[in-house]
Amino acid sequence: MHPAGVLIAQTAVKMGARFAFLQLLHRRHGELDDDVERDLGPPDYSFMDERTRRRWTDLTGGDSVTTPKETRKPTTATSSSEIESPTGACGVMPTADKTPARPRSRPAGSCSA
Repeated sequence: MHPAGVLIAQTAVKMGARFAFLQLLHRRHGELDDDVERDLGPPDYSFMDERTRRRWTDLTGGDSVTTPKETRKPTTATSSSEIESPTGACGVMPTADKTPARPRSRPAGSCSA
């Protein structure tokens, strides 16, 4: 394991958490300065402290840090060939009726020149 990489990752997570807390504090309390942030913000931005988790829940109106939320519908395709591309075959955008925008001079399924 690379200690510098771990340190950079931990710092990035803490900075992201600090930014999220500052946004929530600003929405609730208006303009912030360093003293207000110290008074109203969490004791630590790593969520290792229970007070930080409680403050997050308070600021978000009940969203819990430990409850995962479904953010996207899982895909059901079993292979990449089952996933429809936004472009047609060989990168040609289809028209509204799903026909290729230009006639093909190659056999269907062949993308080589």
